[in-house]
Amino acid sequence: MLSIGSKVREEHSIFEFKRIKEEQTEKISLLAIFGVIFVFAFRILLLEKVPLTGDEAYYWLWGKHLALGYHDDPPMVGWLQAVFTLFSNKILWIRLPSLISSTLAGLFLYLFARDYFGDTKKAWLTLLFYLFMPILAISSVATFPDNPLFFCWTFTLWATWKSLRDERYWILTGAGIGLAILCKDTSFFLPVSLGLFFILNRKSRYWLTQKSFWKGVGTGFLVSLPFWIWNIQRKFENIFFQAHDHLGKTPLDPFHTFFNYVILESLSVSPFLFVLFLIAFISLVKKSLSGDSSSQFLLSFILPIQGFFLLSSFLTHAGIHWALPGYFPLMVAAAGMTQFKKLQKWGLACCLFFTVSLSSAIAFPRTTAKVVLPFRIVFQGIGIKRFLRGKDYEELLGYKGFAKKADQLFQKEENLAPTFMLTDSYDLSSVLRYYTGNQALTFLINGKGGQFARWDNFRKLKGENSLWFSLSPLSQNLLAETALEKAFQKVGKQHEFVVHKGPVTRTFYYNHLMNLENPKPLERHPFVDLLKKRNLF
Repeated sequence: MLSIGSKVREEHSIFEFKRIKEEQTEKISLLAIFGVIFVFAFRILLLEKVPLTGDEAYYWLWGKHLALGYHDDPPMVGWLQAVFTLFSNKILWIRLPSLISSTLAGLFLYLFARDYFGDTKKAWLTLLFYLFMPILAISSVATFPDNPLFFCWTFTLWATWKSLRDERYWILTGAGIGLAILCKDTSFFLPVSLGLFFILNRKSRYWLTQKSFWKGVGTGFLVSLPFWIWNIQRKFENIFFQAHDHLGKTPLDPFHTFFNYVILESLSVSPFLFVLFLIAFISLVKKSLSGDSSSQFLLSFILPIQGFFLLSSFLTHAGIHWALPGYFPLMVAAAGMTQFKKLQKWGLACCLFFTVSLSSAIAFPRTTAKVVLPFRIVFQGIGIKRFLRGKDYEELLGYKGFAKKADQLFQKEENLAPTFMLTDSYDLSSVLRYYTGNQALTFLINGKGGQFARWDNFRKLKGENSLWFSLSPLSQNLLAETALEKAFQKVGKQHEFVVHKGPVTRTFYYNHLMNLENPKPLERHPFVDLLKKRNLF
């Protein structure tokens, strides 16, 4: 017999929670688990095949400098690096936390879809969308703050859905939001989404009067306390940087960046699945307006994050991965569109094609370049050459070779006796530290990689010689050239070397820097100056 409290909760429950058909549960659940294990094993094989990128090496360094927070992002990715690379710095252990996080994210998305539909077939289809959506499939093997965020996001979706039926889950909901805040600043869309749901659904506001809900709020705050302590001490430096970095780059043509964002989003999702998501979104809006609580729930966790970054693409060059968590509820909605079974199948097939193609391009970059580069003349408008020579793809083609060559130069210059390496890029310095083990510092020209400003102490290196490495000639970087000339007694002649001769070559530049006389110019750059004016650094 139900207690009085349980009866009250039943009266205020806004959902009809369907029981899962027992006859199909066990079989399809086993298929889902097998699918996750298979994809997990396949991605393990790719982990060490792909060289470490500059961003990944940077996050690896976070694990060597534990803190309650970091200039660029909240601390979770650094904490995970500290734990997983405690005994080994191999690429497998650097990338394993992201792979585990993305796998757990898929499992909780499956659980959420199963409870949402009361149907394991639709939950299995949701999981397939997640596993094979191109951008998620690729990012799952890379060390980024996003993968732990994806786990926290799907966990929070599942826990919130449970909480609306059982008050005991509100603590888990709060914990999920708190952990998400420790992962990435976009996590703040989670409480915004929950607030939107309370606005859309009047019956759900019952929970605002319950102690169990506020216990969840308190749990979220306590779990996220390291984020708040670090940022309050530094007057919200991390949030200020993210706002500056994400929204501070005004495009010349807002409509061009908007359409570019939409096109890239559709390709990263895969075109057929993107169309299915649009149909599902329109259906959710219609059902929500008619008062359907389940649709209002999904819509509330889609609209804030997707809408914000879609609109922000008029104001800045929005990253295609920023709004990814908003696709999780869309996957659930798309799996429920049984009247579009053919489109669902085409969507999955398209996902597989794009995922396999991108995986091959990343795993075999030189072979891909040989195949793709001849098309750069025929298809000039789609930017093949720009892609192949872009920062991210070129990292796969040359950063490991660059670090090896830089180390050889460093060891060779015995007569100049360099004691440290210096770059104008946090990713170059991070890669040098990872692959060579030498002391690599960075002169920050922009705000990215701001942790180096805390780690590096140029004053201790006064009187020492250095080697300067960069991606472009020093003569093309007036700010860096001026700072180096003020800092060192002599800036040597420019040299260059090429890594990976072939269809796409990587050219790096280096200079000898003699006698660090005045470290101060190396400690200053525009973004740090801006932070100092606001007393943020």
